[in-house]
Amino acid sequence: MDAVIIDATLAYLHHLGIGLLIVCLAMETALVRTAPNAAVIGRLARIDSGTGFAAALILFAGAGRVMYGLKGAEFYIGNHMFWTKMTMFALAALASIPVTIQILKWRKAAVADPGFQPEPKMLRRVQRHIQMEWGIILIIPLAAVLMARGFGMR
Repeated sequence: MDAVIIDATLAYLHHLGIGLLIVCLAMETALVRTAPNAAVIGRLARIDSGTGFAAALILFAGAGRVMYGLKGAEFYIGNHMFWTKMTMFALAALASIPVTIQILKWRKAAVADPGFQPEPKMLRRVQRHIQMEWGIILIIPLAAVLMARGFGMR
């Protein structure tokens, strides 16, 4: 396959994953504004799965761009902005772990008791972690823009 087609396909998949992640995170944010009922918790669990899928797509397409992209691995590996992006992505993933764990616990409780309502303390914790994800994720495009323009090269 032509290198340009591979590069374009990987860039498309990478950007598609980013868009999907933003959409899923926005939906999660909206669904946890108030205490969700059992039906909303089920939807929240499916959306959180979508968030995980989006993160995996970003990671694998991004790794493909590093290994097979037209810029070459040297461009990425030697760039401080690339490592800033990777660090922010890892921090966002870490911030999402408590959210996923709590949603899975809520889903299990909601299946056992359709009248289940999350504790306000746990709801606030999930809201805080989602806010942390947003704050971290908003730094990544800045690092990407700077990286694309040669900032951070050794």
